Amino acid sequence: MANYVLLEHYSANGGKLGLSSKVFTEVANHAVKSIKEIVRDKNTIVSAQIKNNTVNYKIVVYVKKGTNIDNIKETLEERITNSLLLTCETVPVEMNIKVVEKTIEA
Repeated sequence: MANYVLLEHYSANGGKLGLSSKVFTEVANHAVKSIKEIVRDKNTIVSAQIKNNTVNYKIVVYVKKGTNIDNIKETLEERITNSLLLTCETVPVEMNIKVVEKTIEA
């Protein structure tokens, strides 16, 4: 697995830009933190791996019982995609997002 995505011809001058997997992980972490319905605990998984210049996300988040799982998944996917478009526009991404309902103990 590669540690960087290499974007060639990034600027008008034909420059190159390398983005590490840590950048992509942080983008996803920020998106997770921005959704208030997601329970933040040690079981949350956010990882990004790069293979064949494609970013592969594996994300597992937990929500309270009764929360619309499909809505959370779509919102998370949309926020990650929008952040990536603002950052680098052209990186191919595959997302594997799992939203799990969790009983919250008082």
